[in-house]
Amino acid sequence: MSLLLSSAMASAASADVETRDGESSAVPLNYGILLFRAYTPVDIFAPVDILQMHARAYPLNLAFIARTMDPVTTEPASAAMNPLNSSVWYTVPPTHTVDNPPPLDVLIVPGGPGTRSPDLGPEIDFVRRTQPGLKYLLTICTGAGIAAQAGVLDGRRATTNKNAWATITAQGPKVRWVSPARWVEDGNIWSSSGVSHCSHLTMSGGG
Repeated sequence: MSLLLSSAMASAASADVETRDGESSAVPLNYGILLFRAYTPVDIFAPVDILQMHARAYPLNLAFIARTMDPVTTEPASAAMNPLNSSVWYTVPPTHTVDNPPPLDVLIVPGGPGTRSPDLGPEIDFVRRTQPGLKYLLTICTGAGIAAQAGVLDGRRATTNKNAWATITAQGPKVRWVSPARWVEDGNIWSSSGVSHCSHLTMSGGG
């Protein structure tokens, strides 16, 4: 996700801002990460790490967006997915809800087991409503399934996690899925097979 973030910052024209060295640069400033139960933590915190780095040069804003303001857990909803009753799960507190989001230039949709949940209506609706006003929509791993169900990938090229290929591609029968790709750029929607590839797309300029 680091390079994807770098690409978006380098190629977008969200706003002319003055960097700390006094130079003017056009970059997307307002980032949002969609939270849902059983997301993959690295899909969230790898991009956050990259954004923190760039926040030394640009006045960036970051929002964690969920259906309610309750903390969102990484724990699977199904007990069958935690057969040993492990307790390694943790939570992230949202800063905004899907019904009251802040202004966004970039929305990041992570992957994880939760992307296969039948109970993603509010999250899917949020992506559908929000995408037209974004500079970039970035999906990581199986997060492409949420975007596909929102219809925003219809007719576009996209990719997703290869181990979950059959499940996720079935969620978007009108998507032009690209199987060999590590990441795919189609207009302002960029998708990746996993977090390392997505980070490449977000802040460099493509690749």
